[in-house]
Amino acid sequence: MLIYMAYKGRLADFGNVIGLATWLHWFAAGSQKVIVDAMKKVVDAGDKTMLKTALHNCCAEHALLEPVEASDDNFLDPLKFLKDDNTTCDWGSYESESWYPLFDKIWSLRELVIFATRKYFNREFRYDPAETKFLTGHNKPWDIDHIVPKSWVSRQGVSMGKWKEVCNEWIWSNGNYAAIPFTMNRSKGARSDWEYYVERAKELFFNSKVMELQSDKMTSDKEMAMCFVQISHQRMIAMYNEWRQKVAEFI
Repeated sequence: MLIYMAYKGRLADFGNVIGLATWLHWFAAGSQKVIVDAMKKVVDAGDKTMLKTALHNCCAEHALLEPVEASDDNFLDPLKFLKDDNTTCDWGSYESESWYPLFDKIWSLRELVIFATRKYFNREFRYDPAETKFLTGHNKPWDIDHIVPKSWVSRQGVSMGKWKEVCNEWIWSNGNYAAIPFTMNRSKGARSDWEYYVERAKELFFNSKVMELQSDKMTSDKEMAMCFVQISHQRMIAMYNEWRQKVAEFI
């Protein structure tokens, strides 16, 4: 689409092209042909009002996920998924809900983590996507780190607390992921070493409450477990909102 826009001389006609491109690329839900056909007509016409109409139509036809506003009343509330005295997450009963595909993307789309921290990321790694060496896993200078180590909720041969399952779910959410230097991730290991994050707290959306969590108590202490869930939830929303600002003009 971007190449076609450039070919037609339309790159400057639609405002925030980065927001548009990432929306279409990451949040397509149904037939991509519906989106492609709609965008081709829009680019040919070069009309921004027509673009907004086309995007709304794609959402209405369930070809594109609508980036709804995050609020305490909608699907981003983590307490909605808790059951059995808050010891497990009930994802399955919500999969048929219209908002669930967007939630699932926000939860698991690793590119969103990098996008939200892009200023830090580009400065730290001098990232150039045109450099093909970055595309090979063992050549990447960064690694996706579990901020709270995964071993804190699942250690072989260790008896974990009753909130193990819910903590384990959120350990794997985008709210607990950050792209940091490969060597830093390896040296950090499973220790409660937060220095790197504290020094870059704003850029990496780091919540200092993480430092109150303890590896041997997080799954057995309800207050600590719920604190971890809330921290992960809030960070996930913050990164989503960082991206959503780039599509606000199209909504």
